[in-house]
Amino acid sequence: VALPEIGLTARPYPRGVLLRWSIRHLPRIQGLSLEHARGDGEWSHLWAGDQQEEWLHPDPGPGVHRYRLIARSASGPVASAEARVQVARPATRIRSAVPNPFNPSTEIHFEVPESGPVTLRVYDLAGRLVRTIVNEPLAAGRHIKSWHGEDGRARAAASGVYLIVLETSSGRDVRRVALVQ
Repeated sequence: VALPEIGLTARPYPRGVLLRWSIRHLPRIQGLSLEHARGDGEWSHLWAGDQQEEWLHPDPGPGVHRYRLIARSASGPVASAEARVQVARPATRIRSAVPNPFNPSTEIHFEVPESGPVTLRVYDLAGRLVRTIVNEPLAAGRHIKSWHGEDGRARAAASGVYLIVLETSSGRDVRRVALVQ
């Protein structure tokens, strides 16, 4: 008689933690449940089902996360497995600028890891400030702002390559964009 085997892995994934599992030699499984605990905290229910072999835990936040998969039969739990993963704090980053090259405007998609002061500025390749798009506190998370190819006085900027610079208290990111007339 083969012993029941259940395996669970957890790994950071864009926008969450990807959980994958495998089950062998458990003929009378009636369902699975997935639980989560932050650090050494209490377990809480995340998901229940039967056939799925992976699940994405969306944006659990930075820190240590523990996951437990429990296989159940009609009489109760039959087997379980646990996995642990460290989720890094999100970085200050410009995710994209679309379209790029652009005319007349581009949308700048960016992410800030914590609430606080944010600046999003456009510079030419000589390092001169062309326009400040954002200079205010923003909530942690993803944001979208547009640049309409204008300088700080609402005059059309010349065709060329520009640097979009995102700065927060926890970091800085730079992205090149091309304005074509």
